[in-house]
Amino acid sequence: MEEKYEAARESGDQELADQLKEELDSAKEDFRIIKDDMQSVILEKKQIIKNKYTKEEIEELKELEKKIIEEDPEVKVLSVDSILSDSGDIKFDTPPVVKNGRTLVPVRAITKGFGAKVDWNPETGETVITKGEVEIVLPLDTNKAIVNGEEIELDIKPGVISNRTYVPLRFIVETFGLNVDWDSDSETIEIEDDINEEESTEEESTEEESTEEESTEEESIGEESAEEESTEEESIEEENTEEESTEEESTEEESIEEESTEEESTEEESTEEESTEEESTEEESIEEESIGEESADQEVNTEGQTI
Repeated sequence: MEEKYEAARESGDQELADQLKEELDSAKEDFRIIKDDMQSVILEKKQIIKNKYTKEEIEELKELEKKIIEEDPEVKVLSVDSILSDSGDIKFDTPPVVKNGRTLVPVRAITKGFGAKVDWNPETGETVITKGEVEIVLPLDTNKAIVNGEEIELDIKPGVISNRTYVPLRFIVETFGLNVDWDSDSETIEIEDDINEEESTEEESTEEESTEEESTEEESIGEESAEEESTEEESIEEENTEEESTEEESTEEESIEEESTEEESTEEESTEEESTEEESTEEESIEEESIGEESADQEVNTEGQTI
């Protein structure tokens, strides 16, 4: 934006230059506000780190600082709150230093702060750092390091300061997969998580959430399908039950009708038998009457002959 502003001034386009100047001033003000906010956060973090140390520990660190400078006047000693990290909990028993433009830290403090293991091999004079699947071998008095069997050249060699083994901070931290930033205004080193790893973690988290959502949808669909099948089965069972009930009712009605028909038939047969018996009785009565009349006539005739 500054280049566009200068170009507008040189071309004589005052209106455009004034517009760009206003935008440039606004951007600078926004940057200043952001920077002030960042410095406030850094000061808060520094205070948190200082609160980890007792007064006795602070006094001991000051004495060690004097001793280190006496041993090597070219070394610059940093305060213990000059290295900030949200990824690890670092506490120094000897202060970090800057030598030949490179930050060196006591190996035990940095490895313990990030959950790594450190071993010293007195026979070979090597420091071995292990964290997860990463193994770092640091021979003393040489700018060579071995990471998982591969030799790497360092820009500064590890050394012994105030009876402590010091190693290059940036190399160790970046080998652990972290980033290192230097803030010149506050003379502070910030150790942060790798951005690519954070993005990868976010992507994996998003994929897991998507998979869980798909799984939930499939389970929901499966449950709905099961419910529909269950409903269909219940409906079919109800229809079957209704049909069976209808068939039973129909069978009962037919049975009743058959019984009724049989009763009516029996009654008709009984009536017919009674009618036949009555007719037979009447016929017998008529025959008896006829015989009686004939007998009477014969008696009359007999009487007439007697007279």
